[in-house]
Amino acid sequence: MVIRIILFFCIFWIGDFTIGLAQQLSSQNKKAIKFFQEADNHFVRQQYEAAIAGYQKAIGKDKNFLEAHHRLANSHLNLGQEPEAIAALKTLTTIAEATPHFPEILIQLTDLLLRQGNYNEARE
Repeated sequence: MVIRIILFFCIFWIGDFTIGLAQQLSSQNKKAIKFFQEADNHFVRQQYEAAIAGYQKAIGKDKNFLEAHHRLANSHLNLGQEPEAIAALKTLTTIAEATPHFPEILIQLTDLLLRQGNYNEARE
């Protein structure tokens, strides 16, 4: 009986966890989402050049695709391309202002600007 109860709670917890993994994306454009998912597959395999190309295609289909802009910036960062990452984050800040993740995006952008010595721009 105890084993059944423990098993029930484990299954319930795992089910709850996997539901949380289902990602709500900011885009409703099916082609943009398809490109984004393909790019994510490259990203997790650390194929950042291919991921960048995919995220750019997703953004081409939906200019306001927040997650694609953010992962584009992270892909550039993983390749050591800080100026490109800053450009992607700046674009993201203009479209993500009303989202709950806006402070995190600003912190990441400010950190990159400070690392590059752009102190005045980081203060803004």
